[in-house]
This record gives sequence, C-alpha cells and structure tokens, in this order.
Amino acid sequence: MTWKEFGANFDARVGSMAERATRKLTRRDALRAGVVGSVAGIAAVTLGQSAAEAYTYSPGCGPTRHCSNCRAYPNACPSGYSLCKISGRCGTPPSNGGSGGGHKNQQGFWCEWSGGIWESAHNLGHGHGYTLCYDCVSGSDCYGWCTCPTACICCNCTTAADVRTEQKRLDRLMSSAG
Repeated sequence: MTWKEFGANFDARVGSMAERATRKLTRRDALRAGVVGSVAGIAAVTLGQSAAEAYTYSPGCGPTRHCSNCRAYPNACPSGYSLCKISGRCGTPPSNGGSGGGHKNQQGFWCEWSGGIWESAHNLGHGHGYTLCYDCVSGSDCYGWCTCPTACICCNCTTAADVRTEQKRLDRLMSSAG
C-alpha cells in the first residue's frame, strides 16, 4: 500500500467516524462544523497536509442507506417521499432532546434535522463547494426512511461573485419548485 492509498483510506475512515459521531450529537447544527473541522485538522496534521487537502468528499450521507431514485436539487427526495424532520413521527423523541415521535429507521436512527436537510461535506472543489443530504420518508414508514445526497453545489466557484451567482441560481430553483 502506498502512502497515497493509506492517506485516502485514512481520510475515508475519519470521515465515516466523524459522520457517525455527528449523528449522535444533540444540537448538531452548532456542533457539526466543529467536529468535522477538528477531525479534518487532525487528519491534515497526521498526513502532513492542509485541512482543505485532507478533507475530501465521501459520496455518502452517513450510515443511513441511500434512497433509490433520488432526484436533482432542490427536490432530492424520490417521488412520493417528503423530508423527514425532527418534529415528525420519525423524529428524535423529547426524551432525547427532540420533538418527534421517536420511530427509528432500519439502521436505528431518528430524523434529527429541523428542515430534514443537512450538509454532508464542504470546502469541495475550489474551496466553496458543498453537498447536502436529504432525509426522506414515505408516508409514515419510519423504518424505511433513507437519505439522498446532492451533487456538489458550487464546486466550480472560485470567487465570491461565483458564489453569489450560484446562490441566485439555487434560489430560483427553490422558488420554482414550489
């Protein structure tokens, strides 16, 4: 195994561990950036790279299985699915800091995001790119809720003007989606 292969495998393992740890945290909106940033920094020091080089995209949305037939942004959930939110039937129960019904999916997770959408990777492409994950549920089938990843958003952005242009494009997509 070469050092490059070791580094890639190490990055994948660290990213997976960070995602599993992040899924278990309460108030993840505030803590996720710190956890992922810290892990990327540790990986960077270990590999002798900058944090931006060490944090690479992992095409997953955590340990929850991917949905089949995911759609393009902004409506990533498959047809017949809706966003799985913390306040819904499949959301984290009040006894664990949430406001939902506490019904878990087949991997043993509750929906833990207020909007059902969360950032899975950032600093991609030229440093401005990111990917999102959509937690999707079909009706009241909490056992089968799954996630849909988006393609990299703003991966080709190199300037602040590029980011603003991409945000306007995404805002138009969101408003036309209803």
